[in-house]
Amino acid sequence: MNIFASSMLYGGGVFLCIFILHLAVWRVFHIKREILSLLILFILIPLILLLVITILGVYSISENLLIALFYFSISLAYIQTFPAIKENIPSFRIMIYVHSSTLRKKGNLKGVSAKQIEDALTDESLMTMKIQELRSDGLMVLGEDGFTLTSPGKYLALIFYRYRALLGVQEGQG
Repeated sequence: MNIFASSMLYGGGVFLCIFILHLAVWRVFHIKREILSLLILFILIPLILLLVITILGVYSISENLLIALFYFSISLAYIQTFPAIKENIPSFRIMIYVHSSTLRKKGNLKGVSAKQIEDALTDESLMTMKIQELRSDGLMVLGEDGFTLTSPGKYLALIFYRYRALLGVQEGQG
């Protein structure tokens, strides 16, 4: 097997192991600081493992770099998409509602009206839940003057702000 194929195999194998660990941890424990937990699981633990493997000389430096490049590419993509997959974002909620409604109708292909979707998915508790999650993750705090971002929250907001500007998405759109 060539170096690229083996690096993808090992990097993918490490990702699969960490992903299974991630699922187990999320099912057993109520995780308060999800972003930090994801970074520890998908970045810190594998980084330590990579350093140990490098020190022990299990693979060559070039193999370790390729394994790390492949693994961290997958992991960072997963970390970035995890909140969107996990959350009740409107697009996903609509698709899940329409899918489950059609299943309940046992193949009736009439579909669901826009009014039915609006009635089923109006939910003010979503905003309350998001605020609590931002506070739990240490990205936002409630002070005397209202909510403010912590240093990590400001940094993350700046990344999103600049990324959206790079894409040409205006504030309040997208």
